Amino acid sequence: MPNSRAKGIRGELEVAKMFRRWFPKAERSILGQTRRGYEFPDIVGGVEEHFFVEVKRYKKLTLKQLTNHWKKALSDAEEYSIIAHSVAYKGPLPTVMVWRVDRSDWRVWMDYENELTWQEFSDLMDAEFGIIQEKEVK
Repeated sequence: MPNSRAKGIRGELEVAKMFRRWFPKAERSILGQTRRGYEFPDIVGGVEEHFFVEVKRYKKLTLKQLTNHWKKALSDAEEYSIIAHSVAYKGPLPTVMVWRVDRSDWRVWMDYENELTWQEFSDLMDAEFGIIQEKEVK
């Protein structure tokens, strides 16, 4: 039976690799919870200047679990934003929660009412960062 901590780390590494499309230095944060008691985003390397990313892996998932993790991610994002950007605090960073259940695709929440596939999220990010897909010429 896989260790849940190792499974979480593998998930964070996988998501960091996917974020490198927009942030070439994206990596898994090794900081986690600081001694001061607040959480760092799971993905850093420039990403944390734009988003607070929380990564979750599940064996099984209920809506209640997902909702509870989302609420915690929002709270962590606000606290991190206040501390990390205290001089120029302009409100919490947008929260992005990326998760997947075993043997399924990654899903994304950027807000409670809009669940996206990774492809839909990727298309939004491409538009935001001006990345244009080259179309195949026949």
